[in-house]
Amino acid sequence: MRAKKLTFILLALSLWAVGCTHYAQVQKRSIEDVTTTSEQKALLKSLKGLEGKPLARLGALLDAADAARIRLAASPTDTLTQSNYNFAVSRIMEIIEEEHLAPWDAPVACPSSSDESWQLSLTAPDPRPEYRPSNFEILPADRYDFKGKLVGERILKQGLGAPVVVVGKDLDFTKYDQFAQGKQVFYGLTSTVNFEGRNCNIEMRDPLDEETVPFDGQVYPLAADFQSPLALALAELNPEKKELAGMFKPDMYEGAARLARLQRYNPNKIPVVCIHGLGNSPSTWAPA
Repeated sequence: MRAKKLTFILLALSLWAVGCTHYAQVQKRSIEDVTTTSEQKALLKSLKGLEGKPLARLGALLDAADAARIRLAASPTDTLTQSNYNFAVSRIMEIIEEEHLAPWDAPVACPSSSDESWQLSLTAPDPRPEYRPSNFEILPADRYDFKGKLVGERILKQGLGAPVVVVGKDLDFTKYDQFAQGKQVFYGLTSTVNFEGRNCNIEMRDPLDEETVPFDGQVYPLAADFQSPLALALAELNPEKKELAGMFKPDMYEGAARLARLQRYNPNKIPVVCIHGLGNSPSTWAPA
């Protein structure tokens, strides 16, 4: 009888501990907190005067990105100018998401400080219809902070481009790809805006496949944030709630075992298969 009481107490304590710890928590940063240079602060101030005018805000951001890339062409190693360019691209991606624009369907005309408008388009990184950008949220990574048991020190790869997290919306992606991460996809990409005359094209690059990015006749390191997609997935999906259930009621999950890729297949890379144990989940392999 005493042993049974002790078992119950230990189990109750383990359940309490799981309930009180979190693998990851997300906090959204204010726009003021992500500005780091005087140029970015001045740009932010000008954008506040364009509240309620999303296309005008996009046009002002494209003006700023264009000015930064012209200065960058004259001084490719100027990290301050790179930061200003990246900041403008991040805000462009943010407005596209917030205003539900679709530059992948048709160019979006954005007023400019010059006489001619910008024509903004986006090249979809994956031609398959289920991976159309409209099936994802596109979240600038610089607007999010993470903390938690499985969230370590945030290390950013410095370079050109704005890291974003693309998050699947309403589709069950396992119906289209048997090796998809899961029903919902969280993936890190890096956005750049290329200029050709008045035409601006957003390209979404995979930093797990590309180390560098060609831009205006130069080659730059491609910026990346490898932590954000994993941390956001841990916070949103909360896998820890299923771990004890899987241990004590394994029959509930006997058909759930599957292989899932964390990145697109690359024949030039050697696959590493990570298998978690009883009472665990794929979060076991999250780098803390």
